[in-house]
Amino acid sequence: MQDMSVKTFPGGKHVEGHKELTKNIAIVDMPLPKQVVIPLSQHTGSPALPLVKKGDSVKIGTKIGEGKGFITSCIHSSVCGTVKDITEYNHPVLGRSQAVVIDTDDKEDKVLLSGANKDYKNLSKDEIITMVKEAGIVG
Repeated sequence: MQDMSVKTFPGGKHVEGHKELTKNIAIVDMPLPKQVVIPLSQHTGSPALPLVKKGDSVKIGTKIGEGKGFITSCIHSSVCGTVKDITEYNHPVLGRSQAVVIDTDDKEDKVLLSGANKDYKNLSKDEIITMVKEAGIVG
């Protein structure tokens, strides 16, 4: 067991988990929200450019934002539904940021990322880099 009195970074603090409060309570799936707001800025770099417009249908995995610029990433929908709006929305770091607002439906249709069925061992370095960028993987 790790010695919790050792701090791993300046100012670090271990907070007790109090797991005994919930150890006998079943895990419950949260219901799907009626609407989600997906910021097009999810990183320190340039915000993604919207690829969808009001009224578009999206599936889980649909690319809704194209990363353009030096530090940026592609953004994908985490739900199925209809794009209600693309608008400025509250952002925890930036104050306001452009976001895609999606009214959800009960579907769970998914879109596979481009190249998802390819054997990575047979891909070139550039093909793998492109797939990683298209998937929105950063860091």
